Amino acid sequence: MRAGSRGGIRAAVGVCAALLREPGLVPVALRQLGALAPHRWWARPPFVPLPDPAAVRFRIETHRGAGGTVEAADVVTWLRWCAATRR
Repeated sequence: MRAGSRGGIRAAVGVCAALLREPGLVPVALRQLGALAPHRWWARPPFVPLPDPAAVRFRIETHRGAGGTVEAADVVTWLRWCAATRR
């Protein structure tokens, strides 16, 4: 997934499909979305709690290297880790 690209939209759809296969991770995904959302996201357009694209690019680059991408399976693995560490 590249922040702000068509590949990012495709990866987001893949993550949503993966969450349909593992519905127990949906609350974890929503918690993480809230944790990554910018402060006062509701006060600025587009009024959606999306993470800062620069932060997403940084996370992808530190995980995969420059020009890297993230697959839906990577996000699901991360969400499982989040759920396990929260217990």
